Amino acid sequence: MIFNNVFKTCIVLWCLSLSFTNQAQNHEIELLGLQTILNNTNDANDYQFFDGEIHLKTEEVLKGDISVNRINEHQKYAAIIRIENECFYIANTKIKEVYLYERIDKRDTKTKFVTINGHHKLFREVYKKDTETIVYDLMDKPFDGKILNDVHIMENGNLLSIFNFWTSGPKKDLINYLNKRDNKNYKRRDFKSLEQLFATL
Repeated sequence: MIFNNVFKTCIVLWCLSLSFTNQAQNHEIELLGLQTILNNTNDANDYQFFDGEIHLKTEEVLKGDISVNRINEHQKYAAIIRIENECFYIANTKIKEVYLYERIDKRDTKTKFVTINGHHKLFREVYKKDTETIVYDLMDKPFDGKILNDVHIMENGNLLSIFNFWTSGPKKDLINYLNKRDNKNYKRRDFKSLEQLFATL
């Protein structure tokens, strides 16, 4: 009898703790003045969401299902976070960084997206050599080992776009960048993998 009462009390307390956690996060969202959008599941299906975290410039952290680099009602870039079937726009101007999680090739991955001064979209970090050399692209999903167009390199605090419409793709753009920087004549065949190419940066 005593055990049953204790067990029931524990269940009630656990449910209350979950409720308070959700209420607290929803309260944070209300304080940030975010607008609810996508009021039904059909609307939400128009976007690709991933489990993740949004770290705001005010140091708050919001957790939920996230879709990045969307256009909000003011025609500005924003992230969308879905919490308990409600979706909220969060302007990129309020975001410091976003982390998206996904299981790729039987591995749990964590992809970082950052805001960079003077740019409207979040940049996806695909390789970081050190604090001085980082490779970004503008994709809106977790990194799966492939880079696409709009590749940028942060080097010594300067963000360089190395995208060239006339090349065969971003790997060639990176090779051209290395050739120009190091006065080399690398070819695609010199790099068997993207990791090997990154290691040359």
